[in-house]
Amino acid sequence: MKPSPLSLGAFDKLYAPLVAGWVQGAEALFRLAPGTPPPLTAAKVVGWTSTGGCPWLLWAVGQQEPCGYAELNPMESNPEALWMGHLLLRSDVRGQGWGHRFVRCLVDQAFDQMAASAIVLVVFPDNQPAIRCYERAGFSVQRKEVHRFRSRQRHRMLRMELVNPNPITGTRAGTDRVAQSSMG
Repeated sequence: MKPSPLSLGAFDKLYAPLVAGWVQGAEALFRLAPGTPPPLTAAKVVGWTSTGGCPWLLWAVGQQEPCGYAELNPMESNPEALWMGHLLLRSDVRGQGWGHRFVRCLVDQAFDQMAASAIVLVVFPDNQPAIRCYERAGFSVQRKEVHRFRSRQRHRMLRMELVNPNPITGTRAGTDRVAQSSMG
């Protein structure tokens, strides 16, 4: 069976309650957004995007609702790079390779449309499915980090990065464009 074509679309706040409903329980929320206290609400989903960031929805052809959400946010420490955050798939499409395809759509958007020099993310080291997904998309572990979240407890994380193989010199392109990226 051929996989459904996927495409990115700019996030519409009307879908925030739907996205919030994809996260079941406090532990799932902590693994997705360690700094976000439960319960997850639509307002918290809308608040995830940093200034200048771009939240995205993943769409499958023929579906009435999106099946994924993520953001590409500018990094304070490196304005040419983007931070990929809050990557989330609807539960009924997990485990079918959609995560990898979603990440590839985001990579294409970041490099081809937004002219990012690199994409960075952090992941819990025990989240092997996510790590495999990111590695399959070309990301590699750069270092181990320790973060403190809302409990102030120390948590080990892995910082992963994908460098743009065809960097465009100059400043990053504007982020106000709607995605034209698609993956079949």
